[in-house]
Amino acid sequence: MDDAEVKTRSKAVLEQNGVVMLSTVDADGRPRSRPMGALVAVEGESFAFHIMTGAQSRKVNELAANPQAQIVAWRPDWSETVFLSGTAALVDDDAVKDAVWEAVPGAHRYFGGRDDPNFAVLVFRTALLEYLDMQEDMVPFVVSI
Repeated sequence: MDDAEVKTRSKAVLEQNGVVMLSTVDADGRPRSRPMGALVAVEGESFAFHIMTGAQSRKVNELAANPQAQIVAWRPDWSETVFLSGTAALVDDDAVKDAVWEAVPGAHRYFGGRDDPNFAVLVFRTALLEYLDMQEDMVPFVVSI
């Protein structure tokens, strides 16, 4: 499988999955994973996403200390899994926050509004993509982004 097909298949998995796992590294060097909702693609960047979060969440503090992170997504039948390794950081751009608020219909369930001081947005940029098809090769294909 060539890099283009790995990317195409990975995008399909990411688009189908409404929940992903985001892992960060805590102060003691341990991985911390949590489910996250909608990924909003960053225009013009390959495998870069905006993710809404709470400004006072533990993950924000962890990423400020160590920006290394991983997103894992999968098909509901677990036939395909995508691992995105990269970095994440808070976004300090009102236009981006507005765009993410508009792109995520359920945002109001978690925040009092776009101006809620706890509403924040992360940007995740992939450095390494791994794609695993459990029905074919069962060997991960790795692509640098």
